[in-house]
This record gives sequence, structure tokens and C-alpha cells, in this order.
Amino acid sequence: FTRVHCPTCVTPCCIRPARVGPVDILLAEGTGWRAQVELVGGKDAAQRAAADQARALTVIDQQPPEPCEHLGATGCTFPKDLRPFGCTTFICPVMYRELDRKALDRMRRGIRELTRRHEKLMQALALDTTKIAD
Repeated sequence: FTRVHCPTCVTPCCIRPARVGPVDILLAEGTGWRAQVELVGGKDAAQRAAADQARALTVIDQQPPEPCEHLGATGCTFPKDLRPFGCTTFICPVMYRELDRKALDRMRRGIRELTRRHEKLMQALALDTTKIAD
């Protein structure tokens, strides 16, 4: 679907601030993946993702959105099995328009299951970081 529809989309979703969170980057880096973006202002990819998200909450920007920094010439630079949670669970307007109800229902079920597992992972990470702080 994305290979067919995303390159010609007039309202792309792969823009900054991206749905890529710092934890997404840290988890991917933990498996050996390295962001293809350069350090900007001394910040690594996880720091930049956190700064982008904080900025999105506080600044109303009148400039046209920039592409996601992880978007390469052939699509997302994250490995398919490590795509960020926010990106993976997003159903765009084009999907709602082009996919039939059965496909959308299947996607929603998958997203609910992925969300449940993601919440467990985040809880486990929070427990680990608390133990480390003590």
C-alpha cells in the first residue's frame, strides 16, 4: 500500500515532528540500527526526537512542514520490523479512502494488539529505569 500511495500523496504523514519517539530510536539502536541523520547541535537522534516532540506541543509553526529526518529516497530508513510505534499505528486518510472495511478492521485489530504489547514494553522499561535510578 505505502509503495503505491505514499510517493504521490499530497498530504504526506512522514513530516516533522515525526511520530518517532526517543524510545523508538533507542530500541532500534539497541539492535544495531544506526540513524542515518547527522548530529545537529550536538544532539543525537533520540535527543532530536524528544526536542521535536516538545516543540510540537509548544510552538505553532506557520512554515510548511519538513520531511521526517528518517525518510530516505526509498522510504523510511528504519528496518521494517523496527518501525516506530507511532508510525506503525497511524492509519492515514488515504488508507481510509482506499482500503475496504474488512482490511481496515483487520488493521485496527492489529493496532489494538500492538498497542497492548507496546504498553507492556513501556511499563517494563519504566520499571527498569526506576531500578537503575535507585
